[in-house]
Amino acid sequence: MYNSDEIIEILGDQGYAYSGKGPQSKRRISLVVAAVAGVQVMMLAALFFTMFLSARAFPPRLSTPQNIRIDTEQNILIWDEVDGADGYIVYINGREYPVAANYHPITFRDGQEYFLKVRAVSSGRHTDSHFSVMITWPLE
Repeated sequence: MYNSDEIIEILGDQGYAYSGKGPQSKRRISLVVAAVAGVQVMMLAALFFTMFLSARAFPPRLSTPQNIRIDTEQNILIWDEVDGADGYIVYINGREYPVAANYHPITFRDGQEYFLKVRAVSSGRHTDSHFSVMITWPLE
């Protein structure tokens, strides 16, 4: 599907040319699809990369949660808040636990080893963060 301001030009058996607006962007992009030995190869202008793959097309990434620590008096995993985060995903031994705040209650069983990491998540204004550094319990 294309808008009325888009132009698609057929270049015979040589391929196609496209000019229009990139997704989630008001900036114009150009794209050429050429036929080479029967295989279509996309040749993208530098303009395509700078405009189409810009921050407008991909929201900024949230910062990675920092200062992950265990508060043994309150039995919680805690970390520094991330600006713009709508919540967090806590990973404990590979299982996901979604939380709204920058902490998660945890009960440790004697003799069991725990692997914990956190990522900040967004409802769309940002791209989810990378995982935090993994910590282990008991602490080494």
